Amino acid sequence: MDLEELRKIDGETARNRALYEHVFQEKDRLAGQAMSVERLTTLRVLGETLRPGSCVLDLGCGAGAYALPLAEAGHKVLVVDPVPLHITQLKSAVRPGMALETLHGEAPGVLGAFPDGSFDAVLCLGPMYHLHSREDRLLCLRECARVLRPGGRIFLAFINGDWVIATQTMLYDGADYLLTGDYDRESFRVDDFPFQFHTLLEAEEEVEEAGLHIHRLMTSDGLSEMHEQAVDAFTGEQFAQWLRYHRHLCEKPEFLGCGNHLLFVCGKEDPGYIRSLRLKIGHRPLLQCGASVIVEDARGEVLLLRRTDTGEWCYPGGAVELYEKTEDAARRELREETGLTAGRLTLLGVFSGPEHAFTYPNGDRVSNVDVVYVCRDFTGELQAGEGEAGELTFFGRDALPENLFPPIAKVLRDYVKEPGVHA
Repeated sequence: MDLEELRKIDGETARNRALYEHVFQEKDRLAGQAMSVERLTTLRVLGETLRPGSCVLDLGCGAGAYALPLAEAGHKVLVVDPVPLHITQLKSAVRPGMALETLHGEAPGVLGAFPDGSFDAVLCLGPMYHLHSREDRLLCLRECARVLRPGGRIFLAFINGDWVIATQTMLYDGADYLLTGDYDRESFRVDDFPFQFHTLLEAEEEVEEAGLHIHRLMTSDGLSEMHEQAVDAFTGEQFAQWLRYHRHLCEKPEFLGCGNHLLFVCGKEDPGYIRSLRLKIGHRPLLQCGASVIVEDARGEVLLLRRTDTGEWCYPGGAVELYEKTEDAARRELREETGLTAGRLTLLGVFSGPEHAFTYPNGDRVSNVDVVYVCRDFTGELQAGEGEAGELTFFGRDALPENLFPPIAKVLRDYVKEPGVHA
């Protein structure tokens, strides 16, 4: 069956079934070194994200490229696919001891059978390729969010229409595709057949319209499919280095459009203003407003925490979120990082300039404007929060550690030189 015969089939369900039974062999699609980059990248992200023993829903599972490794790793997996051939192929590959169940059906309709908060993770790595109605795609995304537990993640894949023309020209059809291919010659919009194509911006807009928040975004295959013959010819050592190179590039904002497949990691919770910006601008310098607290106990000692990223000492603080008051941010950061609840806060000052610029170990560059408060009235038990805060210790004014975090060092040293002034 060719694509013209496929066009004549009425109904998306019947057409998609014929597509995978007579045109494309999903079982073999990710074979070979070049084509495996998409699978290996996605599995790596899944491994970095999922907690042990997670309950996973895999929508449009295909022949089990992700469901089988996840079940092998000890996760409980429910797979759903509208193509009977895929279910048959997957069942034949299930090994004893795997917690893997199969269900014949398609999204978004099948999602209505599951109660709210049923799964720790939802893999939606195929449905966005085949839902040609925007309303159906949004319904699918919203239903994925509904069945997701708090703190869970949705993994979404889209086909990047902007890169299809390059791949078809350079790999599959040759230069003739430029003049005869199924795309608009002015807008370069690819014909949505047999798949649904998105630009990066269109995919982002649909995800956000569905009420989801983007936590990670990458091209899962990058340059690999376009250069399939070259990548397949790599030695094992060369391919391993190619994979490292791909991982180095795949989440850089300037590289996101350079690949056929986009991978989104989404949640129902907002990752925060700064993190959302970083998805757009990468490591570029960012003017960042922070709120910090110098906590002083009855003995006049100040509370410092050891940062987990640099090993240096600083007082509690962090970025102010969008529309958040600086005092509220200071109270929040203190509570999150130390377990303490602030009473009265006294403004020490607003600090900025070159000495407050910093490059984090991950490459993020910031120019900080830090609003610093003093707190002597607090309650609670010291408990380091998850993330940047490690060890928590009160230090005497004349016994500060030498390895202070550079952006706060001068402010803190100036503060301890004048005991009692900042009441």
